[in-house]
Amino acid sequence: MQTYCTRRGYVQLMKEQCQRTCGYCRKYIGSCFDMVNPQTGVNDCSAMKFYCTNYGYVLLMKEQCPKTYGYCRK
Repeated sequence: MQTYCTRRGYVQLMKEQCQRTCGYCRKYIGSCFDMVNPQTGVNDCSAMKFYCTNYGYVLLMKEQCPKTYGYCRK
């Protein structure tokens, strides 16, 4: 996956989806945003609200939709 971190056409997606893998975290400290579904290019967080308290999905939702569900650090 790291090969896409600097590949033209993928940089923005990698900054949004793979900050840690690509080493972009320092640039985004303090920002809190929901990720975009890479298959559709759309943010699906509001449609997935029922997952935010589902035990099996809480960690995924904290990672993918922190802004929508109030998981952002203050």
